Amino acid sequence: MGVNRLQVEDFRCLRNVDVEFGPHVNLIEGQNASGKTSLLEAVYMLGRGRSFRSGRLTSLVRDGATLFRIVGWLDSTTGSRVAGVSGSSHGLEAHLGGSKVRGLAELAEALPVQNLDPNVHKLVEDGPALRRQFLDWGVFHVEHSFISAWRRYRKANQQRNALLRSGGSDAAVEAWEGELAAAATAVDMARRSYAGLLQDAARNLGMTLLGEELVCEYRRGWPQDQELLDSLRQNRGRDREYGASQLGPHRADLRLRLAGHAARGRVSRGQQKLLSAAITLAQMRLLHDRRGEPGVLLLDDPEAELDEARAEGLLKLACSLPLQLFVTQLPGRNLPLPTDTKRFHVEHGELRRMV
Repeated sequence: MGVNRLQVEDFRCLRNVDVEFGPHVNLIEGQNASGKTSLLEAVYMLGRGRSFRSGRLTSLVRDGATLFRIVGWLDSTTGSRVAGVSGSSHGLEAHLGGSKVRGLAELAEALPVQNLDPNVHKLVEDGPALRRQFLDWGVFHVEHSFISAWRRYRKANQQRNALLRSGGSDAAVEAWEGELAAAATAVDMARRSYAGLLQDAARNLGMTLLGEELVCEYRRGWPQDQELLDSLRQNRGRDREYGASQLGPHRADLRLRLAGHAARGRVSRGQQKLLSAAITLAQMRLLHDRRGEPGVLLLDDPEAELDEARAEGLLKLACSLPLQLFVTQLPGRNLPLPTDTKRFHVEHGELRRMV
């Protein structure tokens, strides 16, 4: 999957953009605050229905406008489709193939897009929530039954939590625990299988980028030697005190180790970026291997936190993989990119093709 053409109206500083991209590498050049990252953000919106920078929809609308529109022509081996998102103070609307989408999962299915920006180190340094989201994005794209199992689990857990908070009887709480445990088992099996594939794919990429062994260690969110149903029953009293389940897939983690040590809190900012890049590139490789389609990778300011050799290594590796790449740079830089790279210059929110 990839973005063949993109139209953007009144998104951030982008007033009116209509551009055709290349299927492999696309370079976006411009000064800081010119609109480079906003263009990448618009592509991200098409595949996620949300921004990677701001949670407030109205902050994405250009000053003086009332709403933004983003339309993309998406190519795949099975044909082309048009996707669109628009946002205003009234909320977000998304369409795919002329029909309003029922959920953002439809956008994600149509355009698998990942992002490597200067904040990517948070994947290593922050808590488990970001790593769960990262893991689940990958599972979703290779295991189609995963989203159904996750929704079942989320519903059952919400019902159990509501009963815990309201003082529901043990019988009422237990009535939801069987469904919760069954759905959790399906979620865990899908995550565990994918984490194994991710580890295999990330091992060589980690060695290439970091020169050390990278390990992705999946933790499911409850004791390995115990069934979740038994854990829920044993911990029901504590869960009542907290008003929520303290064990389950919503507490899972993907722990990252480098050279035999936990990466969190130990490695430098540059190493955090490269580690995050390695597992993200592993995801993109898995996506292509399992679905036979390339995904989209957004690489914003690849030189941030890295020396020249490391930045070049990251770019060369990204360019060697089967994906559509969008990368930004400042004017005057000379990133090592393939000869077939499509190059664009953005200034004051206006985009033009470079010869």
